[in-house]
Amino acid sequence: MKFPALFALAGRIGARYVSTGHYARVENGVLKKGMPANDQSYMLARLTREQLQKVIFPLGDYEKAQVRALARDFGIPVADKPDSMEICFIPDGDYAAWLERRGFSTPEGNFVDKDGKVLGRHRGIHCYTLGQGRGLGVSGPHRYYVTALRPDANEVVLSDGSDLGRDEVRGTEPNWLAVDGLTGPMEVTVRLRHSRTQTAATLEPEEDGVLLRMHTHEKAAWFGPGVRPAPDGLRRPGRRQGGGAGGQHHPPPGAHRGGGGPAEAGGGLRRGVWPV
Repeated sequence: MKFPALFALAGRIGARYVSTGHYARVENGVLKKGMPANDQSYMLARLTREQLQKVIFPLGDYEKAQVRALARDFGIPVADKPDSMEICFIPDGDYAAWLERRGFSTPEGNFVDKDGKVLGRHRGIHCYTLGQGRGLGVSGPHRYYVTALRPDANEVVLSDGSDLGRDEVRGTEPNWLAVDGLTGPMEVTVRLRHSRTQTAATLEPEEDGVLLRMHTHEKAAWFGPGVRPAPDGLRRPGRRQGGGAGGQHHPPPGAHRGGGGPAEAGGGLRRGVWPV
């Protein structure tokens, strides 16, 4: 959903609000979770307070099954449309083929390990993303995962996935929604990507952003822009609130799934919007 374009259209036609079918809610200008089975608040992580004042989410208090039943009663064809976690305009999930059909591709190159040893050939960097473990076509003593992309060398770095885990991450450009900022550490809950799992964490202010420390014995695999911590206490009754965003990936066993991120995996600064 291209919200800037939607808001621009609303301005041109004199509409005070815009409405979308996301499973989320807004209360007093604060983004809240939708019903637990279909919550999509994590997809709205970058909306500002000002934008949220102009958005209506009529499906926020409905489960998807209820909406399908209503659509069926009204004779709307989408009632039986299959669910998808992929990009909405690429229903088969093959975004590389979608790019290639539009004239974008990258040359073949080498899969390498962290020391530069060649493990095989890749089809083009545009075909891979961090944390990917399927469709690599490389065999070895363990399953391989994409650890880093090196466009300048046209290399895709593979490993056993153990170096993807992080238990803390730094972020810049916080998008403060429920609070006005940090003056000290704040206890939050975090949701990574579209997983329903929520993890306790501490959010700490830093000079150039924030530091998020996960309270877990398992390292969270690969953070990135769109991680959405929420202060404890901001929740629907009986449910903590958090969020995250990202593509379809397959982290190593024992690791939580992280969101989409920059090309070089690591534990340093992560540029992105951090709604809190």
